[in-house]
Amino acid sequence: MIPIPLYLTSIQDNLAVGFNDFRREVALYVGYGADSSQWTSDQVAELGRDVDEAYRWILYPDQLPGERTPHTWTFLEQTTTLITTGDQYNYTLPLDFGSFIANQLYWPLNSGFAPVVRVSDTQILEKRQWSATTGKPRSFGLRWLPQPAGSQQRQELVMWPTPDGVHTLTYKYAVLTDKLSQTNMYPLGGPRIGQLMIEACKAIGETKKNGARGEQWNLFASRLMSAIALDKGTNTSRTLGVMRGVGGGYIPDYQRTPSYHFGPNESYGSSLYQLET
Repeated sequence: MIPIPLYLTSIQDNLAVGFNDFRREVALYVGYGADSSQWTSDQVAELGRDVDEAYRWILYPDQLPGERTPHTWTFLEQTTTLITTGDQYNYTLPLDFGSFIANQLYWPLNSGFAPVVRVSDTQILEKRQWSATTGKPRSFGLRWLPQPAGSQQRQELVMWPTPDGVHTLTYKYAVLTDKLSQTNMYPLGGPRIGQLMIEACKAIGETKKNGARGEQWNLFASRLMSAIALDKGTNTSRTLGVMRGVGGGYIPDYQRTPSYHFGPNESYGSSLYQLET
């Protein structure tokens, strides 16, 4: 007998939940019922706003106790490039740009240049008032642009020195994601965040029904802290690195200048320090 394959394509089942599930959780809490065909148009619009609110609570969490800044989810991180133009120092960032992840812009592979370092935009203005030099950028800053009526406010990147030509720089940023809907069903972050959305929607339904936050909100807050800890533990670097350069020195290669010394080095004697050139 010739075996007949039963599965011609790979189908992966998972615990993903989406927009309709989130609306249903709120609807059950406030008494609208689970059958969406019985909801009025006003209730449909209201439930959509409730899902938006739950999603925002998760995407932009409050600062946790003991933390210096609120958590930025790793699933919001994107990597893209910025292409400079000669004699132009300011560049409007993408529409979905939320914030920088790191403090550097990186040159292409094997370029050998120091990363472009982030400073305040006022420092860029100060440098420009003293020197209108052009060359490879060494520092950059961010600033908000005026908001056109009816449009989303954008951010702008400013550089010093002014780029002397076309350069391709890579950077990581946190995205501004779209709201959930019938055409954008699933939250970023996969099933982990899907379950957290369920708890957030229940908490919003509880608040609407009772007029105050209760045990469901406490459960959501607890699950949120656990999700943040899991995101940090599984998707971020486990160490900050070591205090030496890749070549064996004590500072990274791109920070070395003739004013730096490192050592001691056995080839120069146990008590001597080599001048880095």
